[in-house]
Amino acid sequence: MGIPEPDPSYLPGLPRYLSFVDESGHSADPNRNTLCLGGLIAAADAWKVFDTDWRSACEQEGLTEPFHMMHLAGFKRQFKGWTDERRRTLLAKLIGAITKAQATPIGSVVILRGPEGLSESTQRLYRVAHFLAFQSLTYNIATAAFMVDPIGRPAVTIRNESMRKHVRCVEQERACKRRR
Repeated sequence: MGIPEPDPSYLPGLPRYLSFVDESGHSADPNRNTLCLGGLIAAADAWKVFDTDWRSACEQEGLTEPFHMMHLAGFKRQFKGWTDERRRTLLAKLIGAITKAQATPIGSVVILRGPEGLSESTQRLYRVAHFLAFQSLTYNIATAAFMVDPIGRPAVTIRNESMRKHVRCVEQERACKRRR
């Protein structure tokens, strides 16, 4: 896949950061009580080195499929039959790649059910919990980038088309309410 290149014409001269984020669990699981997004943010150039180091670690340990922590933790798929020592060796290499990239962890959690869960009216207003989680995550990305280099302003590019649609829907809904 490779690492995407930030647009150099946008705010030239300012540092460039990229973040990579994933959702925990499975979005179709009807029993989950939380929506968790987690990932890392680092300087754009650091990701190129990270990508090489990560792929090298996976290749050295004989991985033939993309790495998934849930499979490693459960000794499933390509990790079936692995020893704890082999798992620790792989994790040490992967954590080494993260540390070398000076990546900062970022995350967001939205409680879906229970006493602290989203009310029905909030869920209707924002349509999906993903939008709320993404808003919080975007704030965390901006904060992490500011902690590393306190100049400049963050620019967010949404690569996920379904999230882009939700953002547009909510923005249009808010604009209509302001005009009323």
